[in-house]
Amino acid sequence: MVLIRRANEQDIEDIIQVKQAVWPDEAADAALMRQVIWDAAHLTQVAIVDDGVVGFVDGFNTLSLKGVPQWNLDLIAVHPAFQGRGIASDLMRANTGAGRDTGAGQARGLVAVDNVASQRTFMRCGYVCDEVVCGLYVGGDFSGELGSLSNTELARNIIPVTTLNYRGLWVENAWTNPIFAMALGMAQAQSGQIIGAVIPLGERGAVDVAQVYHLELVGHYQWWMLDFTESAIV
Repeated sequence: MVLIRRANEQDIEDIIQVKQAVWPDEAADAALMRQVIWDAAHLTQVAIVDDGVVGFVDGFNTLSLKGVPQWNLDLIAVHPAFQGRGIASDLMRANTGAGRDTGAGQARGLVAVDNVASQRTFMRCGYVCDEVVCGLYVGGDFSGELGSLSNTELARNIIPVTTLNYRGLWVENAWTNPIFAMALGMAQAQSGQIIGAVIPLGERGAVDVAQVYHLELVGHYQWWMLDFTESAIV
C-alpha cells in the first residue's frame, strides 16, 4: 500500500536519496529543499511504502500572462526499485488535485520529448500534450547594458521560481532583447539564480535572442496541460 502525504523537514535526506538514485549526476541542496518544503506556495509530497520514502513530487502556482493561477507540476521522481507500480501516477494525481484546490485554472508539466515513461504518466492522469516542440534554454550572460529593473510591463514576462533543484527566473510568453536584459539584471541583483526559457522551435527570432544572451539549449521539451474547467484528473 502506498501512502501519499505532505513532506516535512525530516524527509529531506530520504528525498535526496531518491533524487540521487534517479539522477545520480545531479547535486542536491538540502538547504534549498528545506526552503521549498516550508514555502506555503509549494506543495512537496512524498510516497511512503513500508514506512520509507520511495518517491516525491513538488508543485507550485505561478500566474499566467492573463493573471490566472496555473499549477506547475515541477519535479516528480520514484526510486528505481519501486518504479512500475503506479506510484508516479499516485503522486501526480495527489499533487494535481491539490493544485486544482488552490483555485488554479490549469495545471502543466514540462516533459522531454524522449521521456516516454513520464509522457505515459501524464497521459494516465488526464493531461494533454501540446504538440509544439520547444527548446529549453538555460544560462545567461551579457556584457552590454542590462535592462531596467522597474519596467512593470516587461516584468510580467519574468517569473521568479524556487524549486527543489534551483532558484531562478523564467522568461515566458515573450522573448525579446529588453526582457532578457531585464531578467539578467534581476539575476545579477540576486546571486545564485539561473535564467531559463522554454521557447517554441519555430520562434527563430526568440531563439536567436536567447543565444545572444548566452542561454544554452539543454534539450527539447513539450508542455503537458490539464484544464481544470474542462478536464478531470483521471
